[in-house]
Amino acid sequence: MIKKVMPKELTSKEVMRLIIDCGLFERVISIIGHGKEASIVLAQSMTDEIVVAKVFRHFSPIIQQLKKVARKRKDKLKPSEFAEMAAKQEFNALRMMHAGGVPVPRPIERHGVIVVMEAILEPFSIELNTKLYQNTLRVAPQLSQVDLLQLGDPLDYLEMALDLLYHLFATTRMVHGDFSAQNLLMQGDRLRVIDVRQANRYNIKTFTTTPVRMRVDHAWHILKTDVKTILSHFQKKYRMTLDIEDVLPVFRSCLPKHLQAHCESVENTKFRIGGN
Repeated sequence: MIKKVMPKELTSKEVMRLIIDCGLFERVISIIGHGKEASIVLAQSMTDEIVVAKVFRHFSPIIQQLKKVARKRKDKLKPSEFAEMAAKQEFNALRMMHAGGVPVPRPIERHGVIVVMEAILEPFSIELNTKLYQNTLRVAPQLSQVDLLQLGDPLDYLEMALDLLYHLFATTRMVHGDFSAQNLLMQGDRLRVIDVRQANRYNIKTFTTTPVRMRVDHAWHILKTDVKTILSHFQKKYRMTLDIEDVLPVFRSCLPKHLQAHCESVENTKFRIGGN
């Protein structure tokens, strides 16, 4: 019986070597995280800016999804080329969101599987952003890591998160697709949105999917999931009881009338957090 050989993923040393060899950075400061689809590295650019380099993996679950699409199209690509596709998706989404005023990290450049962007640092780290203090730099924490009760009323921050989601949907005509407390960074008293590879623009005119925009009803389904996810976080951590039906009409109101009617018609059940 022939044993199936598992694909080899990039090691931390190989990630560091990629960062060093690409020639974009003066030095690597540290690896600050390993997500489900990429490794996150804090580095100093050639212009002395502290940046984040997101290095997409070759065999992540996201890459497996891209492979399924490629098989249907009969495309034959190497693992590194799939990772590069994912990096391109992230970079393009960052550019669209940043141009639309969404508080995402400022995109800087893409080099193969590496996406370079602004580092979201804690405010005191920004003030100490000199060569003398670079070893004390701290990345802003995820919303899930912060106790909002120490800062004020958690409801204020829930409203802030929903405002971001509304701006994304109504102004940039996009949905995030993974809008969670893990993908929101707390920078001082501001929220910053990260991990946008899966984000998509939607078609505001017709119920069709194009190469660059998804159907509005599909986008509406993704939006509902994002709203449920962030409401669930606040319910579980701060025991807040919130009804999604109090939120969705605000999002529907930004759509043309015929699309509002359609989205309302597909609402089958009410989702109440903490309710019966």
